[in-house]
Amino acid sequence: MKKVVLIVLSLIFFISCGKKNMIRKFGLEFNKIRAKEGLPILKADWILVDTRDNYFRWIPPIKHDSMYFSSKLVDVRNGKIHREENRIIGSNKYQTVDGLFFEDLYISCVFNEDETPSYWDCEFRGNKHEYGLSITKSQADSIAMKWRIKL
Repeated sequence: MKKVVLIVLSLIFFISCGKKNMIRKFGLEFNKIRAKEGLPILKADWILVDTRDNYFRWIPPIKHDSMYFSSKLVDVRNGKIHREENRIIGSNKYQTVDGLFFEDLYISCVFNEDETPSYWDCEFRGNKHEYGLSITKSQADSIAMKWRIKL
């Protein structure tokens, strides 16, 4: 019985250490690659709020009403980055059957096995595009610049 408890505790310890290493690797340490590839960097004061199922999500320490970089979500598979999604909130509101929402922009990148970008998956949601409009990375960058969001 003591062996079983010891094995279970050891497994929990090793899993916890592995997750902490991935958070560090794909958190601030990954900013060099983000800057090189044109992804928004993770700011040092952001708060890690979700770490389930190899998804890590950070948010800024202060929430704004509009026009701000809202969250960064990193999907890790087999110890390597698979996808990064960045959500940016705009200033204009739009109405749907579900309520009133601020327009938002998603800048996402899917990575190859060698952790180089495979393709960009960007989307704008707003008036006339409440279900999302697929856009290019340069269009997404242009919208972010228009909103005065530094990436």
